[in-house]
Amino acid sequence: MAEWEHKDRVWNVSGYQDPYGKLTRHDPGLSFANWLDLQCKGGWEVFKISRNFNSNLNDTWCVFRRLV
Repeated sequence: MAEWEHKDRVWNVSGYQDPYGKLTRHDPGLSFANWLDLQCKGGWEVFKISRNFNSNLNDTWCVFRRLV
């Protein structure tokens, strides 16, 4: 059976977590799609995305996984 490693990260319109989990103020050139690409480096893939559309920040929580 496959062994998976998981990480969860948050993105919203004012900031995001970098691939190491550090909170960073939003870079205007970093769209959500580009942020996903950044998170997927190193063999990570998107496992789940959950977005809060009721928030002004469009808080988005993502779970990523990769085979160990």
